[in-house]
Amino acid sequence: MPSGTPRSHTATTVCSGAIKRRTALAPTTRLWTSTNATKAASATKLSNLAAHRAATVRERFLSPGMLIFKKEIKRMKIVGILFSAALAMGASLPGTAIQGDYVEARNAEVFVGPCYANSETGLVGDLAVFGWKISKGSFEGVNLEGLSVVGVVKASSTLGDTHHSSYPIKSILIVDEKASVEQRMALRKFAQRMSNDLLSDVVRVDYAPVSLTFENNSVHSMKATLKAGELAAIQTRAINAGDKVCSHEEPWYEPLTKVDHAMPTFTIANDFRGTGLGTTWKSPSKSSSFVGNFHLND
Repeated sequence: MPSGTPRSHTATTVCSGAIKRRTALAPTTRLWTSTNATKAASATKLSNLAAHRAATVRERFLSPGMLIFKKEIKRMKIVGILFSAALAMGASLPGTAIQGDYVEARNAEVFVGPCYANSETGLVGDLAVFGWKISKGSFEGVNLEGLSVVGVVKASSTLGDTHHSSYPIKSILIVDEKASVEQRMALRKFAQRMSNDLLSDVVRVDYAPVSLTFENNSVHSMKATLKAGELAAIQTRAINAGDKVCSHEEPWYEPLTKVDHAMPTFTIANDFRGTGLGTTWKSPSKSSSFVGNFHLND
């Protein structure tokens, strides 16, 4: 038998009393087939290994400049992917576009000469009520049109004093009772955003009917009326010549919160009758208030 030819053997079977013969491949045939499959797999593995080694050799012989270039291209691809993902996330975030009217009143003069202002510093000006009426828009995707929110603060010293800190400051919020749960949360976040750090330590949140109106629906009338249930109130009018205590008054302090346009006014009423701050007050008959308007866009 020629070498390399698969061996065979004859198997005998018995069926219905007759003898039949069949030819079957010997076990050496299966071994020969398995050996060829193994050789093919090994050849494929060697081919892949050779290709990898060739790529490694090519990279070793690249100039340093080419290596840096390749790495920079890879980095730029990663940055591009991350930037695209950030844009997609930013596009899905709810936006803010909101505007309205504002009023505040303190227990210290804000439209005054330097001598009078210095005489009050450190003694008064630590208490304030301020409120917003949203005339149009949404905050972080939540519609707040027609709603109002009020902040009330008690500071450690005169608010707005550039020489001494007025912190720590305790505060309460009075949120419009008409607001839904989602709107109440948005109003709180809006007030904190607009008032910088004044409302960072909120010790109490109340819900009450809140309204802020201006005579003739114009902030320039300077006649504002803020009511927050039975808890807080502000009423203002324009400053007259008879309200001045010296001949060189000026706006001594800036408004407490972010505004587009503000005007100092005379305070007819500045009341707080709520709880949470350890004190209540009535502080009328001063040039101690501002009226104005605001907007916020993100």
